[in-house]
Amino acid sequence: MGDSLSSQNWPSNERIIRKMQEHINENLGENIWDELTANNVPTSSMSDAELSRSTELLISRFDRIADNNMANKVFSQVRHGLERADFIWAREKFLHYGDIDTFAQALRDEQMKELHDHLHNQTEFYGQPITTEVYDFVNSIDDLFYGKRYGDKILATAIPFRTLDYLHAKDTKKKQYYMCHCQFARESILSDLPVSKTMCYCSLGHNLMFWETVLDAALKGDVVSSALDGNFHCKFVIYLPDDVTRKYVHTK
Repeated sequence: MGDSLSSQNWPSNERIIRKMQEHINENLGENIWDELTANNVPTSSMSDAELSRSTELLISRFDRIADNNMANKVFSQVRHGLERADFIWAREKFLHYGDIDTFAQALRDEQMKELHDHLHNQTEFYGQPITTEVYDFVNSIDDLFYGKRYGDKILATAIPFRTLDYLHAKDTKKKQYYMCHCQFARESILSDLPVSKTMCYCSLGHNLMFWETVLDAALKGDVVSSALDGNFHCKFVIYLPDDVTRKYVHTK
């Protein structure tokens, strides 16, 4: 992946929390964050378990006053704290191809080559061991990472956070736990109070930020399935406007 996934400096939890506060107050009122976090302010110094408990309370309060449309609107703008500048490399790469399908395939080929290199060298990908079993599983999913176009949509499936453990897990909650990447929610999956799917709109926003930068267009999307919603895959859909497909789809 070279200058793509593995070389990025991901934003801190503090930046993500700040973005949540900003977009909640912007859409629901300037004092709403204080109300939602009364006696329960999530901080970057918390352990993952503490952060998950704090997030569950925050999101459950949010869900009482906002519907799914508002949840999507607010949390998809959090975008893991990422900015367009984080994906300039992808925009530059895309302009070389000028076609969504060719670009997506080239990106996937690079990603699979990197995983193959990890397999060959017995090195880790984001702390994950890449075995033949892991490589074959990842290679079997056409829309993994940043996705693949199907008509006027891009579908993107996340690689499990701990793929080998995910593949071997027999227990439902454990499998969902190994799927989930979110530090704000993952530990809650093993508890009696899991964080709601609302938090997954933040991951949707990550994908939106990527494709909005690549295509230089405002886009919308949704969460198709997620571990927090009781599924074994985290999958997102990005909707492509007609003018974007006319301009950037040339593959026959």
